[in-house]
Amino acid sequence: FHPSESTFGAALNVLEAVGQWRESLELFDRLDNLGLRPNVLIYNLMAGTAQRAGRWQMAVHWLQRLDKDGLQKSSYSYSTALRAASSGRQKRWSQELVREMTGTNLDHRDSVDVLALEGQTPEASLLYRDYLASRGRSKTKTKE
Repeated sequence: FHPSESTFGAALNVLEAVGQWRESLELFDRLDNLGLRPNVLIYNLMAGTAQRAGRWQMAVHWLQRLDKDGLQKSSYSYSTALRAASSGRQKRWSQELVREMTGTNLDHRDSVDVLALEGQTPEASLLYRDYLASRGRSKTKTKE
């Protein structure tokens, strides 16, 4: 049996669901031993596991690893990072993420929800306007 990135992703998905962040670290370390490279999904799962365990610094680490490995962050990457920042009461970091997200042409709706629930209304509004603009929609409705 030769595991693949998909096999590891499935196992990490289970570990994330049950909040087993230490076990996910052990599993992640095995990737390199098998000559496999982590992909965006694996990094997102690692960040999600850390976030669910209340370890926002570790979630930040996994988000930064995406950049280091030259992988593009997804909408899920950002919303997970925002949840982690919120759980760690890291408003400044949340604001930096929002600045980074604007203009990415990603679907920001989940991140808008995270920010709104955390009371970060200006940031949520900025992202929502950016989302609408990226879809070619008007920011405000006008009467005709």
